[in-house]
Formats: sequence, C-alpha cells, structure tokens
Amino acid sequence: MPINKRQRGFTLVETLVYAAGLVILLGAMTGFLYYMYDWYRTVTIAPRNDRVGVVLVDRIARDIRASASINVASSVFSTTSGAISVTSTATPVATTTTITLSNGRITYKINSGSVQYLSPPDVTVSSLYMTQITTAISTAVKIDVELSYSTRAGIQKRTYTGLAILRQSYH
Repeated sequence: MPINKRQRGFTLVETLVYAAGLVILLGAMTGFLYYMYDWYRTVTIAPRNDRVGVVLVDRIARDIRASASINVASSVFSTTSGAISVTSTATPVATTTTITLSNGRITYKINSGSVQYLSPPDVTVSSLYMTQITTAISTAVKIDVELSYSTRAGIQKRTYTGLAILRQSYH
C-alpha cells in the first residue's frame, strides 16, 4: 500500500521565478534611490553654491573698497585666473591684501602672512575675472567669480558679479 506524503518546499522553477522577481524589485528600488539621491544633491548644491558665490564676491569687494590703491605690478586683470593686490592706508600701518585664484580656490593673504582660503574646499572656483575701471575721480574693480559643480546633466556653471570702488582712491 503506497503512503501519501505531501511534498513540501519549492520546485526549481518556482525558486527561479521568485529570485527573478526579487532581482527586478531590488533593481527598481536601487534605481529609484539613485534618482532621489541625485535629485537631492542637485536641489541642495545649487543654493549652497549661490550662498558661497555671494559671500566670495562680497568679501572680495569689501577688501577692495577698504583700499587706497591697486598694486598693478602684482595684479592680474582681464583673465579668468585673476589676482589683485591692494594697499590700505586706513590704519597707521599700511596693509597689502592679495587675493588670487589658485587650484580652483580663492586665496587671501595679508602683507607677507600665511595664505588663507576664502572658498571652501568642496566648491570649485573655475574663474576669477577682474576688470580695473579708472575714472578722473576714482578707481573701481568689477569682480566676476564663476563657480562650477557637477550634476547628472553635466557641469553647471554660475557667475556672480560685484563692483567695488576704492573708497580711499577719490581724488
């Protein structure tokens, strides 16, 4: 007399179907999470770069405004890797401030002191373009700072502009 045993477990075909369904589900979830991460990065990096760009232009303009003259021999105008050296005589001792673009970051140095960075390390400054404007009564500098960052669509660039009139340069 045969004994009826219920078969328990899965067949090989059923196991393959379940595994394929699991792989499809995990692939869809991974793609969605990657898309959401990229969207979040894009949404947060643009406003942060906007804040950094505005602060950089404001800081450079503030130092130029507080100056009496531009050291033309140490300054580089009308190029994308500009530099400016200005001298201030507002205090009893004249101070020379030098601002340059070096390796994607804006550097800052007072007199012959140590080099400090104005831009954070995770923000790439792709261009520092300055134009000297001289009139009969004063000297001014137009400042253009271009920041770049990468997104899924490619490299995004944004330019921030400012103008600073040397307050101590009025004739």
